[in-house]
Amino acid sequence: MLKSSLLVMLFCIHAGCSASYYSKQADEDGLELVTEKRQSVDRARENLLDPRDELEPREKKQAEFEVPAKLDLDDAVRLATLHNRGFETRREAFFLQALSLDLTRRDFLETVFSGSAGYTGSDGRALRFTDSAFLTLSGTRLLPTGGRLTVTGAGNNSTLAVDDGTVQDAGATGIVTLTQPLLRGAGRKVAFEPLTQAERTLLYEARDFEFFRETFAVDIIEQYYNLVRQKQEIANEERRLKNQEFAQNQAKALYAIGTQSSVDVQRAEQSFLDAQNSLLDTETQYRLSLDRFKIQLGVPTDTEFEIGDELPAIVEFEIDMERAVQAALHNRLDLRTTRDRVADAERALNVSKNNLLPDLDLDATYTTDSAGSDSLRRLFFDNQTIRFGVNLEIPLDRKAERNQYKSALITLDRARRTLRREEDSVILEIRGLLRALRTVRSQLRIGEREIDSLVRQATQADLENRAGLSSNRDKIEALDELTEARNRQLSRTVNYEVARLRFIQALGLMFVDEEGRIVS
Repeated sequence: MLKSSLLVMLFCIHAGCSASYYSKQADEDGLELVTEKRQSVDRARENLLDPRDELEPREKKQAEFEVPAKLDLDDAVRLATLHNRGFETRREAFFLQALSLDLTRRDFLETVFSGSAGYTGSDGRALRFTDSAFLTLSGTRLLPTGGRLTVTGAGNNSTLAVDDGTVQDAGATGIVTLTQPLLRGAGRKVAFEPLTQAERTLLYEARDFEFFRETFAVDIIEQYYNLVRQKQEIANEERRLKNQEFAQNQAKALYAIGTQSSVDVQRAEQSFLDAQNSLLDTETQYRLSLDRFKIQLGVPTDTEFEIGDELPAIVEFEIDMERAVQAALHNRLDLRTTRDRVADAERALNVSKNNLLPDLDLDATYTTDSAGSDSLRRLFFDNQTIRFGVNLEIPLDRKAERNQYKSALITLDRARRTLRREEDSVILEIRGLLRALRTVRSQLRIGEREIDSLVRQATQADLENRAGLSSNRDKIEALDELTEARNRQLSRTVNYEVARLRFIQALGLMFVDEEGRIVS
């Protein structure tokens, strides 16, 4: 008993020591690797550039294509469609999906051939010199009934060295095999379901790509008009700066003749400084947006060009809401895909039903081969054999097929629920977009009246200030509010055009040509 206890204690001590030893080893190895990689990082940072030092001029990247000196909207959309990196990736994904369908069509609609050839020989040292060659060719075709027809031809020729010369032996075989399912896997609908699904998958990809092109075109248009808006905001801020500079000089002059107070001068100076800061912020934001837009176009950020000056004209757009909803539910490509996916789920359910059946296959084989000959030219296909039979699977276990059938039922229910949800989403989207479009249009009309009112208010405040009837507070505030109102009106103009285009897209009535221009 004592001996056993001592053994147990020694084992526990050994186990504890081993764990501590292994932990220490892990710490040492880990610290060594961490130190090694940190040293690699330090070595890579030995030759850093400090922008405060004198550096060689960076070589500017030139665009691989011509960019107009003044970029209009059509040029911007065309360049982005041709050279945007994300667009190219999306286009390549569509193309790769087409290649996948091309392979699937080959497998189901064409005869698939395969073959092999080989040669072996000995050097005649450990064995008398021998050599042999063979050739095998095979072709397989899927039949509309779900059967599979395979034709195979094989030939061989060998040479063996003997004491008095060489002996040649040649042979050839032809085999035709037909396997036709009678229950499970029988029929074109079941056998060709992978091809049907591949065709529809590429169709869905084509619809998705078209929707992507439409969205991409609207996004580029929105970014372009926002740049135009920012340019005009810069002009508004410059006008504001000039007005505030004039107000500052005027306040100083009136103060000099005693008709204005020092508070008026300070207020005018502060407004002038605010106008300077606002102009700087607007210019900085414009340059940043322009660089981002260059990336969207797929051109180097060093590329120099100007953005146009004209914002879109306000196009009146009014339509009955219920008619818009009805048109969208009928036209939308994404809804068509969702409806087709319900049909896909129904076909998958039928296939899974078929998979519950046992395998019952009819097999037929025709074989012809030649008797041995000393030459391929003297072969005779004397032996011919026909074999046929029926193989029936005993379906002792159908749990996997049962689960697949249940999964297909659930998938069909989900597809139907998804369709109802997306139809409801489209209805909400159409209603929301149309209401937003109407709201922005009303805000544009209000904005026009607001600007007219602020112009009159600023003029009246200026006249009263010059006549000494009021301080310059009203004038300065009116000038600031006028600039902000003009900028808000610019934003509303862009928002209205973008909302109109997105509403047309939501209706399914937008069409984009190959250069990315909206033609609807």
